[in-house]
Amino acid sequence: MSPWFTMTPTGMQGSLPHFWETEWTVQGLPDANLMSESLAAQQVSSGRGVLLVDDAWARPLRLAPEENISRQEIGSLVQWRMKRYLPYAVDQATLRYIVLRDKHILATSLPTPWVNSVMDVFSQVQVQLGYIGPISSVLFGHRRYAGQTVLFLSNTTYTVVATDRKRKVIDFRHRHLPTTPHHDLDLQTLVQSDLAQVPGQSWVLASLSSERDVFLAPLAQALGHDSRSVHVEAAHGSLIQRVMQLLHAGAVLT
Repeated sequence: MSPWFTMTPTGMQGSLPHFWETEWTVQGLPDANLMSESLAAQQVSSGRGVLLVDDAWARPLRLAPEENISRQEIGSLVQWRMKRYLPYAVDQATLRYIVLRDKHILATSLPTPWVNSVMDVFSQVQVQLGYIGPISSVLFGHRRYAGQTVLFLSNTTYTVVATDRKRKVIDFRHRHLPTTPHHDLDLQTLVQSDLAQVPGQSWVLASLSSERDVFLAPLAQALGHDSRSVHVEAAHGSLIQRVMQLLHAGAVLT
């Protein structure tokens, strides 16, 4: 089994040879020294691995389509459009994109020098990273969620993705969670405003944070009032544990 890792502003976690985590507090992407120190403090399984990073770091952006553009020209279009949004030069960006069913383009980006430094740091512990990307890209692309609208709650953000039965992405949103003056989740705003226009009658809800577990049941009830079929997917433990459970059917649909 390949080692999996997650990296967020609050720390890094790994799946093998056992679940482990190190804590840090960073405002942006962690530097090589911090990553190296964190890995050195753990027993890390070697092999070909996967690193999932906080979605906000990947700067997901939905771009409007251009008329009469060929598939071969999409890469250049994404690069040209993204340059106004990135805090670094676009020629220093590792860009990924997919074309949604409505012809919009969903693009993500990480700075190439940082990606290269991550590869170097992990190679020092005999891990060859085969994939580096946002957490949601792996979860919503999984065959278990084909033909459904999936909503993942994190501490401060949510990600919602609607796909058809061929796993073609219909809609994508990554936004800050609306909160009340007391910093609780504002369910009314989330359901009646943020999610009102998201397509799909079959929904799956999951929490990637223990702090948001308590909101899954009332959120499911609120979404179900609009004749949606809503399932809450149970996951527990740390972020990496929850990701692995959701990917490998360790969680149970209830």
